[in-house]
Amino acid sequence: MSPTKIPLICAEEALRRAAEALLKVNSLLCVIRYATESGKQDFLNVLDMAEIAISLSGEMAESAEEWADLIKATSQAGGRE
Repeated sequence: MSPTKIPLICAEEALRRAAEALLKVNSLLCVIRYATESGKQDFLNVLDMAEIAISLSGEMAESAEEWADLIKATSQAGGRE
């Protein structure tokens, strides 16, 4: 396997995890919307859910950005050979 394919395989897995995390964030946001529309913010602990969503989306954004930078650097290095 060529060295450039290894980062792409790892990046594919990282993107898959990021997509799963975004789906979880979306689920949390849907519950938050339901809670606020139905007046159940305190019962469903909306603030904690929002903090989880913020943390999860931030972590995944940083990870995706790092992988994008790695792929860009790898593809640019491959073009110089």
